[in-house]
Amino acid sequence: MDFWRAIELGLVQGLTEFLPVSSSGHLVLAEHLLGVDPPGISFEVVLHLGTLLAVLVYFRHRLWDIGQDLVQRRTVANRHDGRKYFLALVIGTIPAGVAGILFKDQVEAAFSAPKAAAAFLLVTGVFLLATRLARGMQRPLTLPRAFLVGCAQAVALLPGISRSGSTMSAAMGLGISPAAAAEFSFILSIPAILGATVLSVGEALAEGISGPIAAVYALGGCVAALVGYASLWLLFGMIKKGRFWWFGVYCLVVGIASLVLLP
Repeated sequence: MDFWRAIELGLVQGLTEFLPVSSSGHLVLAEHLLGVDPPGISFEVVLHLGTLLAVLVYFRHRLWDIGQDLVQRRTVANRHDGRKYFLALVIGTIPAGVAGILFKDQVEAAFSAPKAAAAFLLVTGVFLLATRLARGMQRPLTLPRAFLVGCAQAVALLPGISRSGSTMSAAMGLGISPAAAAEFSFILSIPAILGATVLSVGEALAEGISGPIAAVYALGGCVAALVGYASLWLLFGMIKKGRFWWFGVYCLVVGIASLVLLP
């Protein structure tokens, strides 16, 4: 792998990890339509660490408030007790963790079915377009709602179902405001990204990273982090302007085009 390839993959990872368009779905379709070879496990780990860094930096103040609340038991600015918010994150993480263990083989098999990924992109598009019907509600993030959002995250294990798109759509459908839904969705992604990274560390170490290739991998990770941060900034700007549903149109177009082009 050379520097340009690392930049290209870092760019794709940073854009699709947080924008609600399904990074896994795009990877599956790119492999089959464009002949793009997937990166090795070790490089995938570096890319995930880059996007994890992006979300940690973007939400650093919110995470700091939650952490202080866990220690000091104080009320944070948005009127949610930090301990309750942390518990909501734990509950929201459980469904994807359980589904990943129980349906590991089925999920892995789905990654070799490009037409299924294209069809799931259509599902993501419908989810995103449906958020236009959920504007204006300001319900709080309760533990049952956090669990339901976590169930949406579990469904997103399938390629083509966007993790951020499904969780944000579910949260908005439950009456949570778009900004609060986005915040919970992306903070909820921290244990998901971290868990996927930890599970892949063993294979990554077996591949080994040394010499010039380490610099190439580091570049890819940095690009993923910077583009990921910019993607979060872009997405929140679109949410504030009420344009989140635009991504639904994109997913529908890509999904339909892929179904037409796939052999």
